[in-house]
Amino acid sequence: MRRANGITLLELLVVVAIIGVVAGIGVFNGLRALQGQQE
Repeated sequence: MRRANGITLLELLVVVAIIGVVAGIGVFNGLRALQGQQE
């Protein structure tokens, strides 16, 4: 792929997808930890 202004659309989508997955796992683990502490 030819590079546009520093980053391509494909790279942007990949970065967004990775951030989304990491954030989702972090939130999921955080909620489980909070629920475990309450009991």
